Amino acid sequence: MEKRYILISKISFDIDDIGSVNTEKFYTLAEAKVAAKRDNKGGWLTTIIDLENKNIEWQGDK
Repeated sequence: MEKRYILISKISFDIDDIGSVNTEKFYTLAEAKVAAKRDNKGGWLTTIIDLENKNIEWQGDK
């Protein structure tokens, strides 16, 4: 079974927007939401991406 969801988390450390980006992979949306909630409590901005979404335009090999 392939991991289907990616959680992208970002935090800025100063006014110049220097910070950190973290990615995690999950099998279920529920798992991704739990991790996003954890990161949000820590001050991170989060986005969950469903890799099976047909509307995603992938860059690279075509």
